[in-house]
Amino acid sequence: MASYLTRIVILGLVDQIRRWRLVQKGLSSGKKRRTSTDGGALAAMDSSLIVRGALYVGFSLGMLALFSGLQHVDSRAAEAVVILVCGLAIFHLNHQQSAQRNGSVLLIFGGILIHLWVVKLANGLALQSDLGEHYEFLVMPIALAPMVHSVLLGQRAGVYSSVFVSLFGALTIQSDDRWAFFAISLICGLTSV
Repeated sequence: MASYLTRIVILGLVDQIRRWRLVQKGLSSGKKRRTSTDGGALAAMDSSLIVRGALYVGFSLGMLALFSGLQHVDSRAAEAVVILVCGLAIFHLNHQQSAQRNGSVLLIFGGILIHLWVVKLANGLALQSDLGEHYEFLVMPIALAPMVHSVLLGQRAGVYSSVFVSLFGALTIQSDDRWAFFAISLICGLTSV
């Protein structure tokens, strides 16, 4: 054990001498780059199955609350459950690296949920305003979540987000505009990625 600690101290000293020489030659600033050391509690929470399960249950409850105030909830509830189960399965199968980190899970599903709530709010405001029904798509955030996810987590996460925001969003829109919203949302989401 003592020889191991001695070796670490000697290697640290050699590294320090190398940095001093580079500073003297003008090839380095002398400052050492910070390295991130994850704390034990934060690292445990980031990979905890209990926290991940709570995130999935929270997303499901948020989706349930999203669909609770809609007309014809019975016909859309079964569709929403099937899309939800398929979405979670596809996320775990195709995005294994993101699915293992709870921060990424929260970012993806929280972003999708916030995007859908803003779409529902904008749809309600557009229908109650004097703009008319043809302008409702102009006030909706069509590519908000896909753009954020593609920037923060990569193109694959943006495509996933675009597809499932379009599918779930089409269920929150009135039946007359459902297919138009789906097409516009999917095209704009994929374009923003």
